Amino acid sequence: MSGIFPRLRRRAALPGRLSRREFWPFLAWHALLLFVLRRLGDMLGAASPARLPAHPAGWLVAVFCLASLPTLAGLCVRRLHDAGRSGGWVFAQVVPVVGTLVLLALLALPGQPPEPGETEAGRPGEALRERTRHGTD
Repeated sequence: MSGIFPRLRRRAALPGRLSRREFWPFLAWHALLLFVLRRLGDMLGAASPARLPAHPAGWLVAVFCLASLPTLAGLCVRRLHDAGRSGGWVFAQVVPVVGTLVLLALLALPGQPPEPGETEAGRPGEALRERTRHGTD
């Protein structure tokens, strides 16, 4: 797997950039695994959404979702940084349907080349060094 996702070692790290080429395959694998877990729950008798929380397979899906949340959030923030957007756009998902569609559109934007003097996270490196040198940071 490390050959497929070489830069995902820092999965939950927020600073940095992640290209579309690295982000979308991971998201596809995650969605596929979630689909398989859900189908496994259906085969084991948790087909009804009302029964899913009480069924062991439902708990498996819930644990998987909670365990992968920091990773997905970190990857989304890094992908947004690469697209030239703030990582705060991750919270667009709070708005039902529209927020998720907006976030998906932002995640699909092409990456922006870093400006001269910018760090990988997009913050100006020179300004940070100046603030540190003068003791204001």
